[in-house]
Amino acid sequence: MMEFQSGDKVVHCVYGVGEIIQIEKKILAGRSVSYYRVQIRDLTLWVPINGTGKQSLRLPTSPANLKSASRFWAAPVSCYLKTAWNAKHNWLSR
Repeated sequence: MMEFQSGDKVVHCVYGVGEIIQIEKKILAGRSVSYYRVQIRDLTLWVPINGTGKQSLRLPTSPANLKSASRFWAAPVSCYLKTAWNAKHNWLSR
């Protein structure tokens, strides 16, 4: 799992692109828990560093990977309809 630092740009799986403002400790149910404080537009989120909360954050996609993915998005839909799975299930004739 990736460790983020203050100032890192991140993408939250629900709320989108934001920035880690600070790493904070809060007391929850009598336990000290570390959180990433993430600012997304006018919304502040506290995402737990350990456990499933951390899985909701990732780094933004690099420009090189985005360019590579854009070739996939730009391909005509017809090339996806001719796959073996679609042929087997005969989706084109429904």
